[in-house]
Amino acid sequence: MMPSPLAPISITTSLPELFKEFEQLKMRLRSSRHPSEPQGFQDQCQIFQEWARRDFSASFSLKALHDVEKVITKLHKANQLSKVQYESFFSYFKNLRALRDQHQRVDKQANQVRCFKEKQSKTSTYIQQLVDEGLATEDRIKVATSENQKLEEQLDVMKVEQVTLLSKLHQQVEKVKKANLEMEDAESQLSNNNNVLVEPTKIFTIMLTYYSRIITLGEDVNLLGYGHCNFSFYEMK
Repeated sequence: MMPSPLAPISITTSLPELFKEFEQLKMRLRSSRHPSEPQGFQDQCQIFQEWARRDFSASFSLKALHDVEKVITKLHKANQLSKVQYESFFSYFKNLRALRDQHQRVDKQANQVRCFKEKQSKTSTYIQQLVDEGLATEDRIKVATSENQKLEEQLDVMKVEQVTLLSKLHQQVEKVKKANLEMEDAESQLSNNNNVLVEPTKIFTIMLTYYSRIITLGEDVNLLGYGHCNFSFYEMK
């Protein structure tokens, strides 16, 4: 259907009216280029539009690509797409599927690398923890070694003192043995000469007896006289 002829534009037409006429011209040209389309074409376009509006990652699923390729095929069979357009679409979809497969492979590899990096990070943290614990253990070993050295020095001093005390003890034991022998000898002599202890007293008693007899005899023979004064034998002694 040919567009209806436009009314001639007057030189005196105002600028707003000129814009209005221009818009009407564009609408008529647009309607002449897009005749009424069948319902199937609109349905296929809607499917393609829904695919295009999907999330970028969701558009790459095998089912989504298969569905939109079916749409392109139907549009081509309905003469809505030229052969060049149809082949271009399928070339793009072929490349898209290849890139999708490649993306899945490299994404899997990237996930593995991320896992390796995470494992490496955990291992590095664990190694650092072990190193810190090792350093702490080393410090404790140094402290223990220093204390052990002090104890060894004290032990050396105590060993010297022990030797000195043992020597002194040996001398004391020898003295005790010697004194014990002397005591045993004295006890033996004391046992053999036990009568010697009572002999002075016995003799002294006899001496008193004889002294008493002498005094008595002197009195009997009047040798002592009136002014006789008794002398104690103990005083004489």
